[in-house]
Amino acid sequence: MTNLFNPTSSGVVLSVVSATTATQTTTNSTSDVDTTLAVTAVNGTTDRVRVRCSSSCQTKRSAGSPSDRQATMSIYRGNAATGTLIKKASYGRTLITGNSSGAQQNFSCDFEVIDTPSAANQLYTMACNVYDGNVELITNKDMNGAQTGEMTATTLSA
Repeated sequence: MTNLFNPTSSGVVLSVVSATTATQTTTNSTSDVDTTLAVTAVNGTTDRVRVRCSSSCQTKRSAGSPSDRQATMSIYRGNAATGTLIKKASYGRTLITGNSSGAQQNFSCDFEVIDTPSAANQLYTMACNVYDGNVELITNKDMNGAQTGEMTATTLSA
C-alpha cells in the first residue's frame, strides 16, 4: 500500500480536488453508466493521481429477479462511454434478499486507485452497473434517504 503522507514513497502532494453530489443515478443497465460523480484533477503529464470515491447506494429488486445479485462501481479516466476503465469494484453477491418485488438493500461503496494519466488536468468519473437487469441500482442514496456521494483526486509529484 502506498503511503500518501511519506514524500519518499509517494511524492509530494501538489493538489487536492473534491466533488460532491446530491444527485442520484438510477440504472438497471448491465453496462457501465456514468453517475453524476466526477472530478477533474489538477495534474501534469508525469504526476500520479490518487482517486477516491465514496457513495451510499441502494439496490431494489424487480419482480421475478433472483436474489443473488451484485452491483459494480468503477472509476474511469474520462467517462464510461469513451474513457478508460482504471478500477472496478464489486459489492456483494447477496445485496438483495427476499422474494418480493421491491426488496431493498443499502450499502456503502468506498474505493480508490492511484493512476498515472498521460494527459494534464484529467477527468475521472464514477460509473455503475448491475449484474442483472431486473435489479435497480440507485447511487448517492443512504438508508435514511439522504443523498451522498464524494470523489477526491489528490495529485502527487512523480
